[in-house]
Amino acid sequence: MMERLPQRYVQRDIAELKQHPRNPRKGNVALIQESIEHNGWYGVVLVQKSTGYIIAGNHRVQAASATGATKVPILEVDCDDDTATRILLADNRTNDTATYDEDTLAEILKELSSADAALEGTGYKQEDYDDIIAALQEHEYSVDHNVTDRPSIDERMERYREATFRTIMLAYQLPDFGYVVEQLEILGKKYDVDNNAMTILRLIEEQTGVKAPAS
Repeated sequence: MMERLPQRYVQRDIAELKQHPRNPRKGNVALIQESIEHNGWYGVVLVQKSTGYIIAGNHRVQAASATGATKVPILEVDCDDDTATRILLADNRTNDTATYDEDTLAEILKELSSADAALEGTGYKQEDYDDIIAALQEHEYSVDHNVTDRPSIDERMERYREATFRTIMLAYQLPDFGYVVEQLEILGKKYDVDNNAMTILRLIEEQTGVKAPAS
């Protein structure tokens, strides 16, 4: 039988909550804030009763505070430190290991992108949607042509020459991914651009001294 930890639902002042000092996760607070501002707050924050540490929802609390909120709903859980740490890690890890049905995701994003609010509040940007579509197209190409090797640069350029946008997909291990996203955001502010594609373009221009052709 599933064990139910002793817990109670209460409203708590954000100032009373403590960020967990051993939380290894570095969340995208700005993206969470965008969701709260567009969709409103939903769900609860999980807090260990004995310590007041947040064990699930550390970055949601930061984002809520950034919107000007002073209170959030919490589930106060009565558990020991060992259990709290395991819950903290499991909450992060179970999200990390989840996967997507890319076709379904692309279909949903396509529907939302045509709405008045576009992709606001979803956590996705237009460039993310473009990357997903490009990956699906590349997969379909490989299946249709029964190829296992990645197409050459010339072949890929030829295939996408009629596309309005072309994408470059870069794969990183999770720790590197967080670092890259953080640094791209810093560089984006430096170059005064609002997307990663333009940030990388400006970085290349700066490092090579060669200006990109005008579109």
